[in-house]
This record gives sequence, structure tokens and C-alpha cells, in this order.
Amino acid sequence: MHKRDKALLQNIKSYFVLGNILKQGSQSIQFRVRSIKDLAVIIDHFYKYPLITEKLADYKLLKQTFKIVERK
Repeated sequence: MHKRDKALLQNIKSYFVLGNILKQGSQSIQFRVRSIKDLAVIIDHFYKYPLITEKLADYKLLKQTFKIVERK
């Protein structure tokens, strides 16, 4: 995300109480989780509260990938 959206990522980090916000280049930042357990928390949230935007397709791909990794 653009660095001007840092407050949004900080709210997400505070809500989930996990992850880190990292600088990515001079104008970008990203929210990153490093464990399957933390990613499961986020995936479960969006299962309970589905996205209604075009980001729903991205979520579905993430969930499929998560299931593959989880099964090893």
C-alpha cells in the first residue's frame, strides 16, 4: 500500500493483534504475518465477514493457497 495509508494498516494490526508493518521501497508499506497460525486468524475473520468488493477474488485465492500449505 502507499505509505499514506499507514494509519489503516496500523488499525488492522491493532485489531488482529498480530503482524508487522514494513517499509517496501520509498513510497510503499506492507502488512505481513509470518506464521500459519496468524494467517488463519485473518482468513477466519474474512470467512465470518466476507468481502463484498473485487478483493473477494483475492481472498479466495489466498484461502486456497492457505489450505495447500496447511496440508503440506
